[in-house]
Amino acid sequence: MIVSPVTRRYAPPLFVAGAIAFVVANLQAEMTWYREPGLWVTQDYLGGKLPAVFQARPLAGWILRPCLAAGLPFAFVYFWFNMIAWWAGLACTWGAARRITGSDAQAMLAAALTAVFAATGFFHLGYSLTYPYDAPALAFGAAGLWAVVSGRIVPMAVVVAVGTINKETTLWLIPAWMFGARTRGTAWKPLLRDTAILMAAYGAVYFGIRSLVVDTAGITVQAVYQGEDGDAGWRLTDNLRELAFLGAGGSNQNVHLLALVFAFSYWGSGKHRLVRRLHLATIFHIIPIMIMGNIRELRLFQEILPLMAAGCALALTEDAERTTPPD
Repeated sequence: MIVSPVTRRYAPPLFVAGAIAFVVANLQAEMTWYREPGLWVTQDYLGGKLPAVFQARPLAGWILRPCLAAGLPFAFVYFWFNMIAWWAGLACTWGAARRITGSDAQAMLAAALTAVFAATGFFHLGYSLTYPYDAPALAFGAAGLWAVVSGRIVPMAVVVAVGTINKETTLWLIPAWMFGARTRGTAWKPLLRDTAILMAAYGAVYFGIRSLVVDTAGITVQAVYQGEDGDAGWRLTDNLRELAFLGAGGSNQNVHLLALVFAFSYWGSGKHRLVRRLHLATIFHIIPIMIMGNIRELRLFQEILPLMAAGCALALTEDAERTTPPD
């Protein structure tokens, strides 16, 4: 595809600016139109009023409580905490996509797509209720992807350890590291050593948080749900029903739309082996959500959005048949 120099120079940053503005507008809308749900959930989270599964994700609380103790307004802290996490996530998405594609323009497109994808299902256009660890989860997912494609074990171990304090969904980054290392031709001995380091970091934080922070009377993994009208059932059954009938979703909060984007990202990346194999690693994120989450809440998939955005950027902007993985 022939693109003029002017378009190549100015179109990507303008697109990114528009995507960022879209994110800011949606976050501001949540702060006003849906002010009470988001803030009340955060207040209950900080006050320890939520079940044990939420207590096991304490990083956001460790950051927010000192800010509030310093006298800063609650809405101000809530807004900027989310915005900083979003900016960090988009910056890491750019870095990961830049490493994958070798192009600044494609990297900016990936960051913009991440913003659009996440905002569509994350803010008031989709499921309006957000938790304080949601935006950081996107940032840690993007940072982990950047570490994977860069082949840097120390940053990767830091992301896994700190990210698991925020939310346990960093688990998928460990198989992603393995797939990425094998794609780069890493020998089995150093690969197993590095994987053991990551598993040890994840396990230490996962079980350490649950033994030190969480109320021992609660449970931190829940595969059943309890409805407001008293009904109960398996989350897996409820999620399969959602896939079949889209009972709780809609035109915006639609898991089928997310699946189409995932498929476009996977197939559109062509013969880029690294990107394709990393898509396969996301099964370690998707299956736990199917068993223990609610797939109608698209925010639960945002950790893998940077990877999907990178694949879509490849599909939209270049001949994927000629794309080769980075060294």
